[in-house]
Amino acid sequence: MDETLEFLKEITDINGVPGHEGKVKKYMVEKMSKYTDEICYDGQGGVVGFVKGDPNGPVIMCDGHMDEVG
Repeated sequence: MDETLEFLKEITDINGVPGHEGKVKKYMVEKMSKYTDEICYDGQGGVVGFVKGDPNGPVIMCDGHMDEVG
């Protein structure tokens, strides 16, 4: 199975209704730790991964949410 398709299947199979996104967060931290230089958490339960690049290069942000319709 294609790596991207496998990732999408895995993440959408995790129960993550609002207020109960812990399993999704754990999964995302596990996946992001392979590709990021630093992982931080915000005050609302969010996870942020940073990749350090050229300080004069562009800044790019990819954003999403971890919860799903319950």
